[in-house]
Amino acid sequence: MLIQVFSRHATRKIKAFAENWVKPQLEGRPVAFHRAVQRKLGEFAARNTLRSPFVYAAVEDLAEKEVEHYGQIFLAGYKQAFAAVSNPIRSATLTQVKRDLDALLSSESDRALKAIQYVREACKPVPARDAVALRDQTQRKLVAELDLFVAKLNSERRGTFFKRHPALTLLLSAASFVFSFVPQWGASVWSLFSSRPLVPYLIEKIPTLENISVGFNWNFVTMPIGFGVSILLICLLFRPAVVALATSSRRTSKRASSKSGEFLLVSRHTSR
Repeated sequence: MLIQVFSRHATRKIKAFAENWVKPQLEGRPVAFHRAVQRKLGEFAARNTLRSPFVYAAVEDLAEKEVEHYGQIFLAGYKQAFAAVSNPIRSATLTQVKRDLDALLSSESDRALKAIQYVREACKPVPARDAVALRDQTQRKLVAELDLFVAKLNSERRGTFFKRHPALTLLLSAASFVFSFVPQWGASVWSLFSSRPLVPYLIEKIPTLENISVGFNWNFVTMPIGFGVSILLICLLFRPAVVALATSSRRTSKRASSKSGEFLLVSRHTSR
């Protein structure tokens, strides 16, 4: 339940960032589309082919480009919003973004077709696409681009939680280290209240623990867990730096090998 609340909050935050970026970009688009249609009609009027079926096909292509332009602005806004947050993008957030994209492309396809309806009436009979066909290719392309962008972003952010929260990492490391010494501290605290050993006392009070050996050493359980968690957190904390160093060294070696190859090529050419 708590995870769902955080997921909804993150989705609303990302949506607010995206809308603040997208809305100014979309202002004036209907007017710009109307002017583009008028220019295209003027070109055909200059050639005395204003009622040709090719006129509506050309105007319909403008409508498709207009829908794609809306989609590209929408996608660019969410890319900016995704980059503004530090956490990986959840699948629920991505699903909601796709729904919003579908709603936007659907409404803009209907609007664009209504805006050029008078051209279709003037050029009848002409083959025409509906709103679904007008946005289908654009929607598939934008969804694929969105999936690829989110996948790359999440792969870069995966495993960097402890890198982005060093204080929490230090706290977890300290807690896991302290956990490894719980048996000794527990026995010391128990000795302040009773002279009897803790484990025999627990076995006496809880009959179900009779099968547990009195000489069992709990350090064999707590210490490996504590040290293991500490080592894991340290590895996760320094792994991005190690990966970056390895990537940098590979790039340096590639550059050095390419330069050496160029030097050998030049030397051979000079010797000839």
